[in-house]
Parts: sequence; C-alpha cells; structure tokens
Amino acid sequence: LAYKYTSFCVKYRAFADRQLRSMRQVHIGGDKLFVDYAGSTVPIVDATTGEIGAAQIFVATLGASSYTFACATARQTTADWIGAQVRALEFFGGEPRLIVPDQTRSLIETPDRYDPEPNRTYEEFACHYGCAVLAARPAHPRDKPKVEGSVLLVQRWILARLRNHRFFSLVELNRAIAELLTDLNNRPFKKLPGCRRSAFESLDAPALRPLPATRYAISRWKAAKVNIDYHVEFEGHHYSVPHRLVGAKVDVRVTGNLLECFASNQRVAGHAVSTVRGGFTTAAEHMPASHRAHREWMPAKLVDWAQRIGVSTAAVVTWQLDHRPHRELEFVARGFERPRPANGGRRQSRLVNPKQQALSGFAAGQPIVDVERIRPHLLGEAHGGRPARVQALDEGVLSNVFKFQQRFPRSHVPLSVA
Repeated sequence: LAYKYTSFCVKYRAFADRQLRSMRQVHIGGDKLFVDYAGSTVPIVDATTGEIGAAQIFVATLGASSYTFACATARQTTADWIGAQVRALEFFGGEPRLIVPDQTRSLIETPDRYDPEPNRTYEEFACHYGCAVLAARPAHPRDKPKVEGSVLLVQRWILARLRNHRFFSLVELNRAIAELLTDLNNRPFKKLPGCRRSAFESLDAPALRPLPATRYAISRWKAAKVNIDYHVEFEGHHYSVPHRLVGAKVDVRVTGNLLECFASNQRVAGHAVSTVRGGFTTAAEHMPASHRAHREWMPAKLVDWAQRIGVSTAAVVTWQLDHRPHRELEFVARGFERPRPANGGRRQSRLVNPKQQALSGFAAGQPIVDVERIRPHLLGEAHGGRPARVQALDEGVLSNVFKFQQRFPRSHVPLSVA
C-alpha cells in the first residue's frame, strides 16, 4: 500500500514514538549524589551602587531518598561549583560513593560522551572526599533524573516564594533559601509514605561514609613555563623555582595564601601568595651559587672581608665605600667584576687581585685612591727595580697577599679609577 509523503511522515512519527523506552533506575542508599544548577536566577541588589546581579541556584539531591540541598552562588565558576558541593556534603553529613555532575567546562577538562576527564581541581576534590566522579552525557537529562526533578521543585517551592523579596547579599539569600529548604524536605510524598527527611534518615544517612577531618580547601591550578631568571608568573607576581628547571613546564597550585610549584608531580617550591603586581619573591636556595654569592656581597660584608686580609685593605675598602657614587663602582674599585645580568655571565663576581689591594696601603704619603698608582711600586717598575718600601713589607702580610693572589687569578676588568 503506497502512502503520500505527508501521510507517511505522520505514521512514521507515531511509530517512532512507540519505540521510546526508559529504564527505571534503582538507587542504593548512600550511593549517588546528583548535582546541577537551576535555570532560574535570583536578583541581588548592590546596596552601594544599586546594580542588580543574578545569583545562581545550586541544587544537589541524593539518589535513594531524594533529600535535597540548595544554595546560591555568585557565578558558576570552578570555585562556585566545588564550594557548593562542599557545603552540600556538610549538609548531608557524609559522603556518597559517586557524584554525577553536568559536563560543564568549569569541572570537566576534556568533555566526552563516554569517558569525560575532570579538571585537576575537581579531581583533587574527589580524592579528598574519596568519591568517584561520572559526568552525565551531554543533552541526556535522564542520566541524572533525581536532580532534574529537584530543580523543578526548588523553583516551585523556594524561588517562586522568594520572587517578591529583595536581597542585598548572597548571605541574606542563602539564609532565606535554608528556611524554605527545611519545609521542602519535610513535605510528605504524594505516593509514598513519609517525606524526604524521613527517607534520608532511614536510607541514605546510615550508608553515607563519614566526612574527612578537614574541609577541602579549593585550589587553583595553572600551567607555567620557567623563565630564564628561574621564576614563574602568577597573576602578575613572579615566584622562584630551583634554577635547574629553567625552560621546563611546571604546574602552579594556589591554595588560600600558599602557592606551590610542581614538576613531574613533585613539589619543588612553595611561597606565600603576594598581591604585588610586577614584584618578585625569590628563595635563596633556588638561586645558583654564583648568584647567591653576588647577592651576599653587601657593604658590611666587604669591610669584614677586607679586615681579614689586613688593616690596609680595610682602609682601601672603607674609603671606596664612602666615596663611590654607586654600588657597582664599589665592586670595581675593590677588584670585583661588575654584576652581570642573570641571563648573561657565567660568574656574578670574582676577586681580581687581592695582592694589589693588600699592598695599596704601603704607598706611604699618598692618598689611598686606586691601585694603578700603587702598581708600579708593587711590581718594581717605578724606578727600575724593587722599591725600598716593598722590601720593608711585613712578611706575614706579604704571605697572605700572595696566598690570595693564587686563589683568585687576575681578571680583565679595568682597575683604574678616575
């Protein structure tokens, strides 16, 4: 029998509708927790500016008893999703074996119809509470029917009753939701004995596992590459990591006021979070030895170093510190190389010629200004031979001078000072 196109479509649509099947799910006590956000929002008025924002309504429902939790969050970010779930677990007083969320980008890093992968923050949350996570398939609300029904009930019995109220903060809104939530869970079932609370007390509450001793602290993760100055950037501030990781990729985790860096799943650095944009937080143990040595050469240490050589050397260094207009000139004057940038030289500082500095004080009657004025007398070049002043040097001082000369070879840095 042949049909016209319109008649065929009508009959085929009726046939297709008869093929739909829906399997009834049997929920075990304490087994599954379904979570979702309601489509409806609640306006929040900023008391200072009068600006109106939209609060998002989070809903969580246990599978066996349909016991429901609801709260308001500012948005639907990762922190909002996880923070609301933490509050839900504390409301239920235990942890289920499986949590079923949507495949939202805030929680799922790699969406997939069969094997979605949660992001690292959500994975840490699940590990902390010992729960498994299995996100519902996209566009399949029947994968989490319990919370879909609870969202409808929250909209009807809570949000509808608050539609004429004006709220100025999330705290005020959540307080009103909590009062109406008690009434919702105590409403008797239409076709079953008892209510959600009584079903929870008999089915889910005995089967839920106890919560951990500490509450989960929400962490933020970021992938970063170590710069050539062995620092990584997070929100405009730079934090140091061991210098051996220069050029490597690390994972940055921020929990409260603590920032941690991980390389190959190993913790390599930890710092207090700083809000100074453009600033640097550097740990001495992360620096190369040459960088640490250069940073430690402060004026007090220079004078102490010079005193260990001799009184004359201490006088030279003290005079240079008092008369040089800039610290780098002090380094050159005492026989050190200029500090090189972190991305440049192999060495940050190196003693050039301690012998010349130690003997500079023996230029009797001359101001202690520079080593070039002393060098001819030191090398016997002033009058064609070894000067008498050098011959009269104290043997102990001379021994120390040549010992330092052997330890620190001469550099090519110019030693003359104008």
